[in-house]
Amino acid sequence: MFSLKQTPNILNIIYACNVAIFPLPVIMFFYQYKGATIGDFFLVQGIYALFVFLLEIPTGYMGDVFSRKKVLFFGFFAYVIGYALWFFGNGFEFLLSGELMFGVGSALMSGTLNAYLYDVLKSTNREKKFHKIYSRMELYGGVSMFVATLTGAFFYEFFGANSVAALSLFFSSISVVLLVFLPDVVESKRKLEQGKSKIQDILDISKYTIKHPEIKWIIFYSAIFSTCTLILMWGLQPIMIEAKIPVYMFSIVLSFNMLVRIFWSGSAGKVFDKINFNGIVKLLLIMTIMAFFAAIFVSDFKSYSAVYFGLFIIMLSSSSHSLLKVAQSTLINHRVTSDQRATVLSVSAMVGMLVKSFAMIMLKPLFDYMGVGNTFLICSILIIPLCFFTRKILNLNLKNNT
Repeated sequence: MFSLKQTPNILNIIYACNVAIFPLPVIMFFYQYKGATIGDFFLVQGIYALFVFLLEIPTGYMGDVFSRKKVLFFGFFAYVIGYALWFFGNGFEFLLSGELMFGVGSALMSGTLNAYLYDVLKSTNREKKFHKIYSRMELYGGVSMFVATLTGAFFYEFFGANSVAALSLFFSSISVVLLVFLPDVVESKRKLEQGKSKIQDILDISKYTIKHPEIKWIIFYSAIFSTCTLILMWGLQPIMIEAKIPVYMFSIVLSFNMLVRIFWSGSAGKVFDKINFNGIVKLLLIMTIMAFFAAIFVSDFKSYSAVYFGLFIIMLSSSSHSLLKVAQSTLINHRVTSDQRATVLSVSAMVGMLVKSFAMIMLKPLFDYMGVGNTFLICSILIIPLCFFTRKILNLNLKNNT
């Protein structure tokens, strides 16, 4: 059994194994190999987001009333089942079933993973370092995704489509095994008031979260921004297909995208210390505007050098979500108590998933019938609410640990 002091480092390895997504650089080709279309991919992503939205609060609440380690175990194990479905199955139904299992895993982990890490640090009097240690976890995840992205297209090309699913299945299984040896943390379990049902308790925490004078704006801002970055991230491959970039370049381009993510993940703690949340939201708004402009026009560029520069702008913005992720989790964790932490974080994830689900479902007809450039032109309307919520955040002048 690992000690509490060792746990953050082991959790980094577990997280890195779990996000080693080898199908990622060729996900569109993988879906087509399994019998689906590019439009089907976006439809599945929308269903996935809606499914996670429905699960977020109940699974987050589980992390407040049950052992967070056990909740995490079932979350990571759901990924193992999902990759097994992708490996052994064919057709839209198996792809969707696999994604739904990923949704179960994501919902079980989204609030509970952060809450577990925070409680581990608090039990060793290191909670004030949460943003730096969480940034390190994101760094491990970024490196893992970089390696998986760099090699995924190679394995797909030379060892077959199922090889990428097999690799992710293998590493997700390692994460489950390691998780067994993590310690249970002494937590402040959620206790029901006499006469109050669990459903009513969940509703009360949700109302508290949405009405909180600071947390609510953090949540709404994050929901819009993360949707923008998700659209830009998943739009990279259709853009490259439209621009007729050679298939062998997919891994190179997308692995460079992971390098940018590693940069944001590794520097998130330092950036947060230096410019606080106000500076972060200003930076992210500028990059988002530039990225949508590039996405609209990049496929019309005449030279490959101009195309790659446009892709770099898109990658710079789409990967910056890891920077926001660290800042958002830090701000929320410092503002809630242990017995409601996982539920509040899940409410935050739930709101984001609701917005993402509608966006992803709408992308199917847009990409199928409107074309890549017009799709990004329509999606750029999200910049308007992003500007509104950015202004709200700036008015709050949020600090690191208050």
